[in-house]
Amino acid sequence: MQVFFDCSLWMEQGEEECSCIQPVNARFRAGGLDRVIPAVYCFEEGIVFDILTVMDERVMKEYRDRYAECEEKPEELSDARILEITQNNPYHNVDIACIWLNGCCEKEEIAYSSTGYDPEYTGEMEKRVVLRIKEAYPEYLENENCFFCQRVSLKTQEDWTKHVLTEIRIQTRELRRTEVLDLEMEVKPGGEGRGTFVHPLTGARHEVVIYDIELAELPGIRPFYAGKAYVVPELSGEEHILFDSNLRFEDSGPDGCKEEGDLSVIGGSEGPAAVFIAAKRGGDGPVSVFLAGKTKVGESENGSQPVCCFSRPVRPGVEEHIVFRIIGLERVTAQEELIQVYQMR
Repeated sequence: MQVFFDCSLWMEQGEEECSCIQPVNARFRAGGLDRVIPAVYCFEEGIVFDILTVMDERVMKEYRDRYAECEEKPEELSDARILEITQNNPYHNVDIACIWLNGCCEKEEIAYSSTGYDPEYTGEMEKRVVLRIKEAYPEYLENENCFFCQRVSLKTQEDWTKHVLTEIRIQTRELRRTEVLDLEMEVKPGGEGRGTFVHPLTGARHEVVIYDIELAELPGIRPFYAGKAYVVPELSGEEHILFDSNLRFEDSGPDGCKEEGDLSVIGGSEGPAAVFIAAKRGGDGPVSVFLAGKTKVGESENGSQPVCCFSRPVRPGVEEHIVFRIIGLERVTAQEELIQVYQMR
């Protein structure tokens, strides 16, 4: 199999094909699944390796059948439904935070992509890629009908064509799961919003309070409201409510021109790290704004740590209510883990 210094499994040509391959046969367990790295492809710029995961055909078929109707009209699926389907997939990639090579931590430029093979559902284009993978690793995949391959590329300072790898450790990120709530809260401009939900695991009733709501107006972008929110009684330290961070809109403006837009917020429970907004109106062309920087939200009225929240785009003076959408309750299901993947004997 031709391998270039890139994480893409689809590349058939590149600047320089790998000529330095170190077999490792590294077997490990991550995210509740057994994994194997057959070999490491060494380059002057860094390394590339494939993580193979063999799956149970029966388990994957049950998952596919469960959501078969969703494939007919994917554009009609809500973000909450998409999240549910994604989370319930029996397979997931190894979420890599950093990689230790011969005792040195490497985390500057890690990239990966993945593809899989399921006899009933893999398309012809994917099958061509999967066939190359299967032919490259016959001792692992020759008799397997359902598997996934995650290709990882890591840029390093060392020229690994001149060194031997004696140890590989992978540090994973903590695993999170969102218990879907899919709730909407309406708040009047200048007011305070209150809504309740039942904790999907404990059955306890909680109240969500949205406050400090301010209108955000940017040139060429539909206005939206930014606010803060906290939960009473407080959630555990490893839980927080997750607001919709991809707030699309599509309708007609007052002059009849079609308006489209997208507001995306990237960040966690302590405030957004970035806000990306894109919009297109009539024939004026696209407009985009990117706001970066950690937002400090301080403490809420009850002393807990609030989260930032953003409303759907609005028309001030036309719409009487501001709509905030809660996707669900995000919680940590597994802590970070440092996994000894390979050690030369």
